[in-house]
Amino acid sequence: MRIRWRGFELPTRVEKIELSGTPNYAKFHAEPFERGFATTIGNGLRRVLLSSIQGASVRSIRIQGANNEFTSLEGVLEDVTNIILNVKRLRLRLHSDENVVVRLEKSAKGLVTAGDITPHQDVEIINPEQVIATLTKDVRFVMELDVGAGRGFVPAESQRIDGSPLGTIAIDSIYSPVSRVSFSTAPCRLGKRTDYEALDLEVWTDGSITPELALVEATNILRKHLNPFVKYFEVGREFEAGAAGLSVEGDAERTSLLAKQINLLDLSVRTENALRAANVKLVADLIQMDEAEVAGIRNLGKIATKELKKKLADRGLSFGMRLAGAGGESAAKA
Repeated sequence: MRIRWRGFELPTRVEKIELSGTPNYAKFHAEPFERGFATTIGNGLRRVLLSSIQGASVRSIRIQGANNEFTSLEGVLEDVTNIILNVKRLRLRLHSDENVVVRLEKSAKGLVTAGDITPHQDVEIINPEQVIATLTKDVRFVMELDVGAGRGFVPAESQRIDGSPLGTIAIDSIYSPVSRVSFSTAPCRLGKRTDYEALDLEVWTDGSITPELALVEATNILRKHLNPFVKYFEVGREFEAGAAGLSVEGDAERTSLLAKQINLLDLSVRTENALRAANVKLVADLIQMDEAEVAGIRNLGKIATKELKKKLADRGLSFGMRLAGAGGESAAKA
């Protein structure tokens, strides 16, 4: 199946290629792209995957008996600086929108690992085998770890909080769950033409998210940043207002809304699809319809009509409005 849009050949689907059997790696293949677009898409996805996917990390720690990172603890092989380096290697999954403090306590000689952290319903340890410290004798080792969500790399200076308890040590955090991304392009044949491109994208993660979910999230982030260019810079008609209460001079913001796409109203997917199927694409198209006309649109029932009515009312608009240049009228229907 071929997908064409305004003369562009578009990829029909993204295929996952199984290579290594590890859940932390995946290779994706997509084709065909017009010449140059595989590199454009691949580079954009790579940058977003590496920098902008939300993950979890330890923001700060408190160790009983240590006031700063230069402290050495009796019975502990590592100093606090090395303990911090080990803590940075923790891979976590956070199931909360708020920061969570977890506690680690051990008193027996031997290795202290991430698996010794007291279980918490909102924090999942991905690598419980990670060594945090080594006790050379039976001493009490107590540490609290403040876990939070974020994106990319955040230095310790940005994570210091005024009023934190004495002994709180802010640390650098790498929140990104994506550890590596690479992409390549290759010539692709479609019919008689051989100047199309194929894109291969490889994604490695730390295990807190699957490569598939990371790719979907990166795509959504890119799309959200591109949406305003579609919504706010569409070429539309100029509208005048009359007795309906739409004053160009008095309410320019509301008037400019008329030339916008209906997705600006934040409608449900079902409602938006039903309107577009009925060729109702602009807000102006919608407000010029009677409520009965709207309710009669296929797959659009009473509940959806009420939703639309409220969305318009929130913006000072309503059904049955008439605009200058539309049938010679400039007033709302009586």
